Amino acid sequence: MEAGRGAASDVRGWPLIWNRVIGPNGFRRSLDDADLAWVVKATHHEASRNPVEWGAVIWTMLNRWASGRYNPGRLKFGDWIREFSSTVNPEWTVNCRSDETAERCVERQAWVAANIARPYSWYVEHDPQLVAYVQRLFAGRVSGAPYAGLVDFAAPWAGRGAEDVRQRVAGLRDSDVGNYFYREPFSMGWGSGTVRMELVPHGLRQAALGAGLAVLAVGAFLGVRKMAADRGWAHIGPQRSRRKAVWLSRG
Repeated sequence: MEAGRGAASDVRGWPLIWNRVIGPNGFRRSLDDADLAWVVKATHHEASRNPVEWGAVIWTMLNRWASGRYNPGRLKFGDWIREFSSTVNPEWTVNCRSDETAERCVERQAWVAANIARPYSWYVEHDPQLVAYVQRLFAGRVSGAPYAGLVDFAAPWAGRGAEDVRQRVAGLRDSDVGNYFYREPFSMGWGSGTVRMELVPHGLRQAALGAGLAVLAVGAFLGVRKMAADRGWAHIGPQRSRRKAVWLSRG
């Protein structure tokens, strides 16, 4: 297994849909099973045990990813999460923080490595409420409206710059929340639809794919026939054999 990737291919049981995230400045990117697995992993370790904060963490990551400011390489969402969240970032399996002891660094490195390697099936068994919540969110059933404009979060002790608007998300009591959430100047005017999900039923996607392949096949065949005609090649297309034609004429 590649270091830092973990087993994300065993995602099962969520609705077969095709969705993509629509963001400002023409941002459009699709999500897939691997993205869902990394969302579950990061949220399990970043958020408290409160569905309101699950939504805040996930939509904050979606908003930040889609903003165009923090994803210059246009990474897939799951790959971007592995760079953003220190709980699943492979860099923190080898690096130490400047403010931690050597013993604490070794402990944290091992913890992050375990988070990364832990399969999705573990979360299905040990945190089924979160898994079901993320599946509903991916299916378009968790609105991002309460979290519009949130583009970062941090533990209360971590502190932030004065240019950010620090806030508790509505619906979170102090005893329930593990993070502060932030809007930045560029995102303060965002409405509920600035970053959103656009869903296409899986069946329609498969039908569109099939139709597209059929069009390509017909176009390729017609192109070959035209080239054959231009070059004077023998007739290309379905023909009865001469022997069969003669036999039929005798029948």
